Amino acid sequence: LRLRNREQLSRFLYKFRGFSAPYAEQNLRDTIVYSVLRLSAPATFNDPYEMFVHIVVEGSREQRFQRFTQLIAEQSPGVPPERQDEMVRTLMERPDLEHAARCQVSIAGIRQRSGVFCFAGDPRSVLMWSHYAEDHQGVCLQFERMKDFPTLGHAVRVHYRGDLPVVNCIVNFRDAIDQLLLAKRPCWE
Repeated sequence: LRLRNREQLSRFLYKFRGFSAPYAEQNLRDTIVYSVLRLSAPATFNDPYEMFVHIVVEGSREQRFQRFTQLIAEQSPGVPPERQDEMVRTLMERPDLEHAARCQVSIAGIRQRSGVFCFAGDPRSVLMWSHYAEDHQGVCLQFERMKDFPTLGHAVRVHYRGDLPVVNCIVNFRDAIDQLLLAKRPCWE
């Protein structure tokens, strides 16, 4: 993601915190004293469209065959070739709606199990102060990216967009995955 998302981040990254939420003080202490960043599941974020896309299944028969063959090879490496061929045939016979539904379920699982740490780019953002620093009663932590590059160097900039990203699970799926991971609604900009 970092290589495809070459847009430069600022020297500093910011995290807004309040004090009244459960474990707020412990989490703040862990961050400041022990340099621990707690990752959150995107399914728990305030934006219901965080890491959410509309899945489509579009492609020629040949493209579908290539994609399903690739999926089976990746997900079932020890399965004999005859069984893999059978699995590909089964996938080819399934309706597109079933593939889209399975992909949405998979993405929902990713939203539940993955971890993300969100930074802000502006320490003066009124929206961030009011929402994440408990109506301007909390703190804003400043992180200098170069001071901990092995960790903070992995930060990438999100893309703000008003529409729900559409991802084709047959063609260019890997190229479109950043739409899933890096799209946010413009109100959070």
